[in-house]
Amino acid sequence: MIRFEREKQNPFSDDYLLDLLESAVSSDDDPLDLVFDEFRGSVKALIEELLRVEFNLHIGCDPYERTEARNDSRNGFYERDIETVFGVIEGLRVPRTRKNSFKTKLIGRYKRRQKQVGEVIKEMFLRGVSTRRVGMILTPLLGIEPSATTVSNTAKVLDAVVKGYHTRELSDEYIYLILDGVTMKVKEAPHAVRKMVLCAYGITADGRREMIDFLMPREHWKKVRTTNLIERIFREVRRRTNLMGAFANKESCERIIFSVFNSFNDRWQHHPFHNFTQNS
Repeated sequence: MIRFEREKQNPFSDDYLLDLLESAVSSDDDPLDLVFDEFRGSVKALIEELLRVEFNLHIGCDPYERTEARNDSRNGFYERDIETVFGVIEGLRVPRTRKNSFKTKLIGRYKRRQKQVGEVIKEMFLRGVSTRRVGMILTPLLGIEPSATTVSNTAKVLDAVVKGYHTRELSDEYIYLILDGVTMKVKEAPHAVRKMVLCAYGITADGRREMIDFLMPREHWKKVRTTNLIERIFREVRRRTNLMGAFANKESCERIIFSVFNSFNDRWQHHPFHNFTQNS
């Protein structure tokens, strides 16, 4: 029987809390910064304890215990970092075995960040934050600075969302339909080419505006004249892409356009365009 006997100290004893309080209120910085730095250490200790329990269950016995249930032997630890909503937890000690049979289910083998951090990055991308500015914003908040490539790779999960956006069922509620286009640079061997992105903008009877869809057909890559109503959206698309030069592929271009459209559609949901309603 596995007992997992180990003497633990209560990290939230009165003496511990009094020392932490005294240090926090006497600090020249924000007292909560010190508290959360301390809390990050507690999170690390908790994760390492969970890994210890999971490891003992895998081995089949406690340290130094001899039993027929043992199926492997201990071989120290290796360290890894992981980005969490509490910041970067560095030097997390993960136990290992001589036969390399232990694969923790708590942290994926190649996982480098908590799922919620990835969701934050994806949501910032959707809300119009450029791939380069995401790192600038997250650094003071979480102590992490994902590269533009990391943000782009995280945003790839939007490909399925973009596909659903293109294939969703549309209702026949638009009284005005405005079609326009904007050119984007996309890399295609041996060089970048300009592609025309055709866009559909609709206004319903109650004045609700919506970017309905977009398409990049090869036969319409030539430049077309734009309309003032939709030009504001195109300006935002250009702002997001000014520093990019050219997109790596069609999918990365679609992710940016979808994020801009999604941001405007969310914004317009409760702000109808009264000048275009049937009552105007």
